Amino acid sequence: MAFWGIGKNTGYVFMNIRTISISLLAFFLSCSSLFAAEAASPAMHERLIGATIKNLAKAYVIVADIDKLRKTNVEKLEGMNDDAFKKRYLRIFELFRDLPKNVKKMYGVSEITTRAEAITLVKTWDKAKIRSFIDTLPDKVITKHFKSYLKRRREALNNSSIVQQAHAFWEKIKREIEHPR
Repeated sequence: MAFWGIGKNTGYVFMNIRTISISLLAFFLSCSSLFAAEAASPAMHERLIGATIKNLAKAYVIVADIDKLRKTNVEKLEGMNDDAFKKRYLRIFELFRDLPKNVKKMYGVSEITTRAEAITLVKTWDKAKIRSFIDTLPDKVITKHFKSYLKRRREALNNSSIVQQAHAFWEKIKREIEHPR
């Protein structure tokens, strides 16, 4: 009966249906925009790739268990020694190095962030703040990292379409989020 809105698990069933619907919609919209991006001008190509990755990221945030991800990441950070944190954080910071200074300041992204600061920062993030951060990412930065990823993966993905490549890129991002090293 929960499927029809009766019973205590109604929200859970609705969330699963919503999760599936949003994920499918985002995937189909992403595929169509990436097909268009292959034939577009460089500026349009950048905009379409940026919008596609942002939409995938925001769809993921909508359906993800942010509390669980936050807890997992805080536990990982607390379990790291300072040297391991610095090594990991510098690798992650490379993704954010090209962000405008005001965006880095607004969201607490700094090259000299300590492990304690990172833990405090992670504890403050919620779905709204993450979606807002995603919206501030410049398409140019997203496209730069997407193309860099494609360049590194060119041999493995040599015979695949840009849609398959974007899907592989997104799966890699999800693994990094869900299972941080």
